[in-house]
Amino acid sequence: MSNSSPTSPEEEEMLRESQQRRRSSAASAVGTSLSVPVKRTSFSVASMTSVTKMTTDFSKLFCLEKITSNLYGPSNPPMDWADITFLIPHEAIRREIAAMSKSITKLNDNGDSSSFEPWQAVYFCEWFVDHLLPAVLDHHHNEEVIYFPWVRTKVELPNKKLSDGHVELIAKLATIQTICETVIHKGGVDCTDELAELKDKMLELEKDMLDHLQEEETDIPPLLRANFTKEEEDPIIQKIGQSGGLGGIRLIFPCIVLAMKEWASPLFFDDFMATIPAPIRHLMDTYIVPDELNCVVPKRDAPFLSEKPALNRVKCCRVPFCCPCII
Repeated sequence: MSNSSPTSPEEEEMLRESQQRRRSSAASAVGTSLSVPVKRTSFSVASMTSVTKMTTDFSKLFCLEKITSNLYGPSNPPMDWADITFLIPHEAIRREIAAMSKSITKLNDNGDSSSFEPWQAVYFCEWFVDHLLPAVLDHHHNEEVIYFPWVRTKVELPNKKLSDGHVELIAKLATIQTICETVIHKGGVDCTDELAELKDKMLELEKDMLDHLQEEETDIPPLLRANFTKEEEDPIIQKIGQSGGLGGIRLIFPCIVLAMKEWASPLFFDDFMATIPAPIRHLMDTYIVPDELNCVVPKRDAPFLSEKPALNRVKCCRVPFCCPCII
């Protein structure tokens, strides 16, 4: 087995930058049928007015060859806020789904228990149940309950296609959750049959998820562009963000930040981060992103690790109202 996880150079760079900011910072931090408690958070871009005024060529704000969407790229770059609204969360989700597929394939390399250690199977399944699953569910919830109803105030959506897509994906997620929980319960021992089934289900999920995300990126931005302005969208994005509270930011926001380090320009990334309130940025830099890289990513990539990782979270300040402990 490989001695290292498939963590990207951008993720490693992000960890180094977070640690550096932590040392230098003087700031102080102040629904579904599945058996997963879902915390609400924002998966869409905040107001990017300043960055869009800095350049007349919107495509220069992105590393187009790094975008994983089948719709956007060098030959068809994002045009404006309407495209970015969906691209930001979708880029994070696509990267997590791709990592999922690599890990489950690695666990099934030899078709028997000789291809993995029990802890590798357990950690990977825990990652799916505790991190990817609630993040994807939350993304769908925000769309169905907050964002899509707002769009319908002015224009008809292809309701059946989009809503049915969510229902079908949630059903597939529920099946995968059940298999993962079985592997966890068995401690990763004698679970080659479950892992083989998990591979089939996860690869099927990857295809369906990518198709669904592309449908949204294809169908909705033209409707937004023709019927709304960015200023009209901003309060809806704020509503999504406020619905999650502090606890919600641990779900997918670290993945959004890490993904954006790959596909967005430094100008776009810095402007996006500047829209986040300073106390939340402090939590992100000091605790949440380092914890993602030190504790969550190693579970996701466990099948590629030769030794069981320590999964050490950043130590808190040990006061009763410590924000990292609360969230």
